[in-house]
Amino acid sequence: MRQAWMIKTQGKPLETVIKLMTHLWDHLDLSHMLLPLKDPGDNSWHTEEISDPNQLTRANPFTPLMVENISQKIPEFQKAHPDETIAVLLRPCEVKALTKIEERVGLNRDHLVVISADCLGTYPPDEFVWRADRKGSHESLTDESVKFSKVGGISQYRYRSACQLCKNPIANQGDLNINIAGLPVRHKIMVSTYNGINQKVNLASFTDGTIPVDNLTLHDQVSEKMIYRNEQTRVRLSQALIENTELDIENLVDQLNQCNDCQICMDVCPMCNVFGFSREKDGTLSRETVANWIVECVGCGMCEQSCSKHKPLAAIFSVVHDQLIELSH
Repeated sequence: MRQAWMIKTQGKPLETVIKLMTHLWDHLDLSHMLLPLKDPGDNSWHTEEISDPNQLTRANPFTPLMVENISQKIPEFQKAHPDETIAVLLRPCEVKALTKIEERVGLNRDHLVVISADCLGTYPPDEFVWRADRKGSHESLTDESVKFSKVGGISQYRYRSACQLCKNPIANQGDLNINIAGLPVRHKIMVSTYNGINQKVNLASFTDGTIPVDNLTLHDQVSEKMIYRNEQTRVRLSQALIENTELDIENLVDQLNQCNDCQICMDVCPMCNVFGFSREKDGTLSRETVANWIVECVGCGMCEQSCSKHKPLAAIFSVVHDQLIELSH
């Protein structure tokens, strides 16, 4: 059952979220956390494992940049700390991947805390750097993106294709979810919890009470608007791809095999890495392997982001994924 709480931000949403995560760390007695952090030296972003909550000042769950799908690192992260309470900070698509990984390899969620945040969209890395330079800093670009959270974000057509096609950009599957869609983040954010975690961390003492009904309703309405917008984009792209390329699973297998030995898209895919999808001994990809891969696809878009041939893999995979799911019913 979802429980939703309000936190007043006093014009400082990021500082408020960092304080929330620090509060969570202290009350759950976390030993480590895995999350994207900004390098203070070169301003690049990397996935890091930290054991000191003071390092959380380098985090920003609202940064419109996704450097990798962190979910694939969680099994090893958990193995390294088997009897400790640990946490991860994930985008909704990464939580979806984690759920699939949990089903396949049997992760123990008893000592794993999943924190997730609404994703308004992310830029391709080169576009992110260019826009951040124009704005003066990564923080300024992030502030601009978050400023429009009340209407579900901006610059949708400039975001990565995967973000434009995302089926669920809203954080609603974590143990603790940081919600900003539909909310005036300079005044308040929403924290929704599951599995009774609010009692473990005493959110009543940290928050400003339960979220007002009108704010909760607005959040849900804007969330539905974002999902509908993305659905319409998927429909348009699907029609174009099917009409122009007769796209289906056989066509996709042929396209992937034309890439010869390149498998960068597989190397960055959490499903391939955890489930072991790979090429045959002769270097080709079988129809069965590709079909299994695409069925498990969570739409994070890391394949397209890394493709050296700049193929629209996010859209292609989305179309074939829906075709395969429909055939299975």
